[in-house]
Amino acid sequence: MRRISLIILTFIIGCASAQEFLIDDSYQKALDYRAGPGDILTILIWPEKELTQDVSVDSEGYILVPIVGRVKVLGMKKSEMEKFLTQEYRKYIKGAYVRVELKETRSQKIIILGEVTKPGIYYLGRVFEGGKGLSIGENMRILEAIALAGGPKESARLSSVYLVRGNKVVKINVTKIITKGCQENNVYLRPDDIIFVPKHIMANINYALKQLLPSLQTYVLTKERIFTD
Repeated sequence: MRRISLIILTFIIGCASAQEFLIDDSYQKALDYRAGPGDILTILIWPEKELTQDVSVDSEGYILVPIVGRVKVLGMKKSEMEKFLTQEYRKYIKGAYVRVELKETRSQKIIILGEVTKPGIYYLGRVFEGGKGLSIGENMRILEAIALAGGPKESARLSSVYLVRGNKVVKINVTKIITKGCQENNVYLRPDDIIFVPKHIMANINYALKQLLPSLQTYVLTKERIFTD
């Protein structure tokens, strides 16, 4: 948590605006999936349907498919993989056509930290069936991501939520999204985004008081005994 706070303080001077992030994401209302390590793809081959199978993208970005063998798909869009694999299979099967479906995604993830009920790693894209991660679906905005992380804790300062994207940090007033419907602040998320929900200053004060209260009570009781004696 301290490390993330340091990152935010490091970049706070050069913070981007929520508007800048929103404009940058306007074209991305539908998440443009690209293959990455750990993803599981279903490869459907027509007319040889018996060759259809699920394959995993390895750490180097390769998949192993029947007949063709090991091919690199790292960073490819779904349409690019289909075109490439169709060309490869037509070397062996006349009139072959390949369709690619995303079964699980482990490569496109975001991190939600701070004052939320369930901080951790969440996955963009379709439903992620295995492991500890949770899928948050396509076209996800920051408010929805916070909600799916169990929602904010009472100690959360929603007026100053930080979104870290690459070397940029933007401070987003989530309170305005909730109370006034300010969708210009409700940006779309991208893979590798980090959301940090800080603790409200009053929560820090309350915590300090709770820590000090027993000592103060002991001090007061001691003084009372001295004066009584």
